[in-house]
Amino acid sequence: TLARLVEFQENEIWKGRKEFDPDGAAVDPVSKGQDATDVQYCYMDGLIYKLLSDSTVNRPAGATTLTESNIYTRFNACWDMIPKPMLSKRGNGGVRFHVSYKTARLWTRAQQTQTFKGIDMTENGFTRFSGYDVQPLGGFPDNTILAAITRPDYTSSTWLALNSAEDSTTVKFAPLQANSSLWFLRMLFKRGTQIAIGAQMVLDTTITL
Repeated sequence: TLARLVEFQENEIWKGRKEFDPDGAAVDPVSKGQDATDVQYCYMDGLIYKLLSDSTVNRPAGATTLTESNIYTRFNACWDMIPKPMLSKRGNGGVRFHVSYKTARLWTRAQQTQTFKGIDMTENGFTRFSGYDVQPLGGFPDNTILAAITRPDYTSSTWLALNSAEDSTTVKFAPLQANSSLWFLRMLFKRGTQIAIGAQMVLDTTITL
């Protein structure tokens, strides 16, 4: 059960949009380039929405459905738009190319099918592009590439905020009633997403604002 909860949170952190709320604006996710089932992620605005809403975020032209034949081109398009002061920031703490797990598989297949300098079918794909780490993420949308610095500290370009000042009272795990073998888990908290400096981030996606 907790694993499914984490799965939901991962999806909403990236793909959430309050205007999908059926009892609110009731916007169809398909009209924004997302899956119809994304209507359930309507409790907060996720990071992709925040990125699309920021006009300073670097956006390569020609975003399209990613395939193993065009993913190299799209990675290059993102690379070309990384700001000059950040080009040398690779490895731990540097710029990473964030993708979905489906896109990560496309990247492996693209390496396997190269005419020269490719890898054979028994090898793992390289999780790097031009020295930058390629990081697959749970909940991250397909046909989307985000090149940015993301870390669990103040240097990160992406932020997740929680109202967790009173953890002991917001998380409760107890029997349903005194003589019950059925237990429940209750967590009450507020959360939200934010980005730091849009001009230091590159977003290539078919999702629209």
